[in-house]
Amino acid sequence: MSEIRARGLGLKVLAAFESAFGTKVDGSGGGVYTQLPVGAYSLGKSKALNREPVLHGGRDMNDPYYEAQEVSGQVRVPIDQDAIGFWLKLMAGAPDTTDNVGDYTHVFTFGAEALPSMSIDAGHARLATAKHFLHTGVKANAMSFESGRGGQAWATLDLVAQDEAEASSAEDATPATDHILVPKAFLKRRGVMTLGGSAIGSLMGWSMSVANNLEAIEAIRADGLIEGLDEGEVAVTGDITVRFSTATDVQTPGKNETPVALQMKYDNAAADRSLIIDVPRAFLPQVKREVDGPDGVEVTYSWAAALDSADGYAAQATLLNTVASY
Repeated sequence: MSEIRARGLGLKVLAAFESAFGTKVDGSGGGVYTQLPVGAYSLGKSKALNREPVLHGGRDMNDPYYEAQEVSGQVRVPIDQDAIGFWLKLMAGAPDTTDNVGDYTHVFTFGAEALPSMSIDAGHARLATAKHFLHTGVKANAMSFESGRGGQAWATLDLVAQDEAEASSAEDATPATDHILVPKAFLKRRGVMTLGGSAIGSLMGWSMSVANNLEAIEAIRADGLIEGLDEGEVAVTGDITVRFSTATDVQTPGKNETPVALQMKYDNAAADRSLIIDVPRAFLPQVKREVDGPDGVEVTYSWAAALDSADGYAAQATLLNTVASY
């Protein structure tokens, strides 16, 4: 069915890892790209319009000019059993994978010295005249995870790219579709957090973010493209919201000024597929309690992680599924 106006339901996102930053992955042979499920997608090219006044003896404005292009945006993706591994690889680098007789354990360690880049084709193929936008040199600047009692679990990535090119057909006409239409998403309520190996009392919600703090190399080039994206200091932060009670598990670390181990885990009902994020050394603040009415009192602790010299990382994600490799 062809349409004259694009709708989000017609968006297809295809992705493949590049051999070198900004080098488009050639999908003309078919089966090179993988279609990935998304909930929202805003990566795109923009050029700001600017003007500097030129004195010319009158009140009329002179022509504006266009700044160098910027290619950035976000993608919201389901935290699921399989496809989330592609985004974790973009964020953390290639995993260490172990084959457990058909079940695979993929360990992604955040803070790698060099991170991979992707080519991503965002296409509106249902339009009467199809439009596809191929983004090259795509890197992940940040990734955040969410929790809650209801709904599906989602992650949001902040993306930066080198370039965008428009085409009337997909870069890959026959991409892999193994991760589409199969209900493998984890639920928010199965996203639990532990502190020091124990459940947190009266936990109302938690969040976690990892930032690569990418630095765009804005070299002077006639084409206006950035030269690269260099990895900066990795930052791992988050929030823990609890109902104030007699429990002291979240209060004590800040009082004593001692780091604690945090673990965030999503799994399925059978508990045989999971995503576990370990933060071995997190610092929690000491916070005040604010009472603003007759209802329950909630307190939010904004934590920050640091490198654990014994484990060799600040955060690590372990994905258990049936995907052989990413």
